[in-house]
Amino acid sequence: MKYLYLFFILLLFSCWETNGDRLMINPDRAKKKPLTGKTIIITGRISNFGADSIYLYQQPYWDEFLVTVPLVNDSFRMEVDSSLLLNQFDSYGMKYKKINFKRKGFDFTNHILTTPKQKYLSNFFLIDTSSIIVNGDAKKDSGLYITAGKNNESMFRCQWLQFGYLSNDSAKRKNEMEKYLSIIKEYPSSQYLLSKIDENKSVIKREELAQLLQGFDQRAIRSNIGKKMLAYLTKKTDNQQITDMVLEDDNGKASSVLNTTGKVNMLVIWASWCGPCRREIPGLKKLYDKYKDRGLTITSVSTDENRASWKAALFVESMPWKQLIVPKDKIELFNLTYEVGSIPYVLFLDDKGKVITRSIGFDENTSGEYESIIAKYIK
Repeated sequence: MKYLYLFFILLLFSCWETNGDRLMINPDRAKKKPLTGKTIIITGRISNFGADSIYLYQQPYWDEFLVTVPLVNDSFRMEVDSSLLLNQFDSYGMKYKKINFKRKGFDFTNHILTTPKQKYLSNFFLIDTSSIIVNGDAKKDSGLYITAGKNNESMFRCQWLQFGYLSNDSAKRKNEMEKYLSIIKEYPSSQYLLSKIDENKSVIKREELAQLLQGFDQRAIRSNIGKKMLAYLTKKTDNQQITDMVLEDDNGKASSVLNTTGKVNMLVIWASWCGPCRREIPGLKKLYDKYKDRGLTITSVSTDENRASWKAALFVESMPWKQLIVPKDKIELFNLTYEVGSIPYVLFLDDKGKVITRSIGFDENTSGEYESIIAKYIK
């Protein structure tokens, strides 16, 4: 048995990339795709950084470079085959290398939010047009200036917002809706904003979703993501009763997704490659230890396509509750059934299987928010 554990540990570190305290894996990037897409051109003039090379990477895979080009007389030209870009709305970053020094990441000036009194920086951007220009001077600017498309601008506009997410508090929810509608009015053709609504769709009510979609122009609505959201709207209900599914557990046995044996039942949807999902686990363990004998159950469902990575993560994290994985042929059905957009995604169910509330994402306040929900039902 100890050799089996050793195998999982070796597999873990052979597949994952490390950066500080984070571990990342991109299984899709490992699939060697032929370079058959159209060419994206990124050009720029970067002065006084002492750089000799420029690197392009997809976040959060900091050391997995898609393209590397030399910097000649402070200028560069980067040709990116679009077949390397896995998703239209993935974010990208750039690094540079000084002679005899390690690589460093560039920051980009957020020209949408920046004012004369306050400067905002971002370390990522969208590749949303076939021609992108990047310029900067280390002696004058703290960040590079990037010229790209409207999707990139709308992303900069929402840098400090979890666009599309709606709180349970009615007053906050109203303010959030007003904010989102005003941003859509600024960028009515933004497919990026539609993609963020898609990620947060599970916490948006049908009437709210219809109101948000009405703010977009026909160019956005006729896009692939726009058609997807319209199709979702026609099927969406605010019914809080969830359908059960049967998946495979970590012992290879069939098991129901829903557990209604507790007063509060948490369904946690995650993946081994998801950094926020992994950072959430210690807090979940504390909640489980505190409330497991008082009526709390937890079931974690992984959307990993790589089962070995899932198994390795289970060994490292050692979560003492039920673990399930969605097979590839059920991913689409699972995401539709449980309205999965972005992860980590948590559904809180009562003892009848009815949804109490849903939560998307992770930050320093998440565990406290979870506990306040649990405490309402477990006295």
